[in-house]
Amino acid sequence: MQNHDESLIDTKRAAPMLGLRPGTLVIWRCTGKPDQPPFVKVGRAVRYRPSDLREWVARHERVPGLRTRA
Repeated sequence: MQNHDESLIDTKRAAPMLGLRPGTLVIWRCTGKPDQPPFVKVGRAVRYRPSDLREWVARHERVPGLRTRA
């Protein structure tokens, strides 16, 4: 469940949480990369919820040596 009182953060603050450069997130948004972290548009500004970023990272976690089914 989303915490709607949570502060939104900009791309510069979101990128380090993911181990990425801000430009990577910009490219992903512009190219429509599937399965990118969810973001919110506020006018022309793009913002991220830290909880969404943590959930996105958790969904992409891989355990070495453990295979996933296709």
